[in-house]
Amino acid sequence: MAITISTHNGSTVDLAHDLRETWRIEKENKAWAERHPGELRIDTSKEHVVLINRGTLSHVYKELFGEALKEYNEKQISSGKKDRVIKNYLSEIKAKEKSSKNAKHPIYELITQVGSMYNPVPEEDEEKILMEHAKGFEERNPHLHVVCQVLHKDEKGGTHIHTAYIPVATEQKRGMKVQNSLTAALKQQGIVGDKSSVTAQMLWEKQENKVLEDICNKYGYLVEHTMAGKKAEHLSVEEYQLNKKINEKQNEFNAIKDLPLGSVIVKKGRIEQLEKTEKKYQKEKPLIEKAKKELILAEQTRGATRRQAEKLAKDQAELDRRRAEYDAEVNEAANRKVALVRDDAMRFIVARGLLDDFWAWVQECVEKISAKIR
Repeated sequence: MAITISTHNGSTVDLAHDLRETWRIEKENKAWAERHPGELRIDTSKEHVVLINRGTLSHVYKELFGEALKEYNEKQISSGKKDRVIKNYLSEIKAKEKSSKNAKHPIYELITQVGSMYNPVPEEDEEKILMEHAKGFEERNPHLHVVCQVLHKDEKGGTHIHTAYIPVATEQKRGMKVQNSLTAALKQQGIVGDKSSVTAQMLWEKQENKVLEDICNKYGYLVEHTMAGKKAEHLSVEEYQLNKKINEKQNEFNAIKDLPLGSVIVKKGRIEQLEKTEKKYQKEKPLIEKAKKELILAEQTRGATRRQAEKLAKDQAELDRRRAEYDAEVNEAANRKVALVRDDAMRFIVARGLLDDFWAWVQECVEKISAKIR
C-alpha cells in the first residue's frame, strides 16, 4: 500500500494546544465553529496521549542553561562589563526573536503524520509507526531537548504527534558555554548546511523524514513522494471543506439561472446582480488556486514555517467571508422568486371570466423578459 508522510518543523509552538489545556481547546473549538457550524476542531471524547511533559518553558530553561548563565554573568561582572549581564535567558531569546528574522527561537516543534485524509493508514499501524518514530527522537538527537511530546488522535486532519524541543549547543566559545542554537546543536550532531539554499534544518528534517519512511517500510507501507504537478491529493481539511462549499453554491447558482421561466420568474435586476456576483466570484478563483498551490508546496517541501500556515489560514478566512457574501446573494435571489399566480388574484380573475386573457398576458410578459435576458 502506498501512502504519504509528513514531517513539518517550525518555531511557532503552542504548548497549551499540544498539552490540551481546557481553555485552549474551548477557544479553538469556538473559533472553528464560527467557520464550520456544528463541527469540532478538537473532539475531547477522543484520545490524546502525553508521552513527555517536562514542565513549563521557564522551568526547563533554568535546568538547561541555569549554570551556564550564572558562569557567564559572573565573568562579565568580574571583567567590568555589567551591561552584558543577562538577567533572564528565556526573556532575552524572546526579545531578540521579535527584532530579527534570523534570530534564535525559544522553542521548536516537529509534527509528524502518516497517511492523509484521502488515503488513511489503519489506526493500529498509524499509531505504532508514529510512536516508534517519536520514542527514538531523543536517541537520534542528543542536542535537541524534548520539552513535551504528545500524540493527538482527537483533532481534525488525522492522527499526528507534536514533539516540542529546545536545541542545546554545548562547549561554545562565544557567549554562554551552553546556548540555545539550532544550527550549532545540529552541527554537533554532524549536520551542516551550506548557508544558502540548503540549511542544516532542512537536512535534519529530511533525515527525520527518512527515519519515518524506513519505519513505514518496516510495517509494509511504501511511501509515495508527491512531486510538483502530480498527485497533489494531500489537501488540508479546511481546503477540502472550502472547495466542497464552493461547488455546492456554484450548483445552486446554476440551478436558479436555468429554471424555466414558465414556472418561476426572477426579476431581471436580480439576474443582473447575480451575474455580477458570479463575475466577482470568478475573479477570486485565482486566490483559491494560489492558496492550494501554497498548501501543496508546503506539504512537498515540508519546510514551511507555522507563520506561513497562519497566513494561509487568514487568506482562507477572507475567502470564507467573501463566500458568505456570495451565499447571501444566492439566498436573497431565492427568497425573491415571483409567483405567477396568487390565490386571491386567481379567484378575482375566474369570477369575472378573464382567465384566458390573463394567461395570454402572462405569456406575453414571459416572452418579453426572456428576450431581454437573452
